[in-house]
Amino acid sequence: MDEKHIGINYSTSQSWIGGKYYLDSIINELKKNPNNKIVFLKKPFLMRCIGKVFGKKSKLYRILLKKINVRANLDVVFPAVYGDFVAKKIIYWIPDFQENYYPEFFSIEDITRRMALQIRIAYSNDILVLSSERAKIDFERLFPKHTCEIFVLSFISSLAGKEISFSFRVLLFCVKD
Repeated sequence: MDEKHIGINYSTSQSWIGGKYYLDSIINELKKNPNNKIVFLKKPFLMRCIGKVFGKKSKLYRILLKKINVRANLDVVFPAVYGDFVAKKIIYWIPDFQENYYPEFFSIEDITRRMALQIRIAYSNDILVLSSERAKIDFERLFPKHTCEIFVLSFISSLAGKEISFSFRVLLFCVKD
């Protein structure tokens, strides 16, 4: 079996520790296969800053993006939050759609950014992981003609001792391909 280089966008925050636990569970499962080579991506913050200062169409941005991603020779990126990663397979993740239910907790800029990203993901040919069946219902209500492939990987803080869901097995299969 060939090695798979899996880029993990591990940009978590202490303000949302649940996201860290979610990614930790996925990483622990992926590490069980010795052919999976995990590459922790450091790109998000750095590239967002460079993109904001110089623009995403600038030569500097494109050169750095290529150096960061191609050097890793990535087969899969998860979660590809901003869509700037280069890999054979892109797997996005949307935990929830809280901005639709509690807009008072989000700035107009955050809501606009989230919606733009969701639209880009919905009409891509990539894979989207959602954290709950409720998120899937919301996504399909918001984007009934989506073209991305959807999997629900229910949010739990640890997979240890739990039966791995069908969706998670499918996600692991996507990494395996």
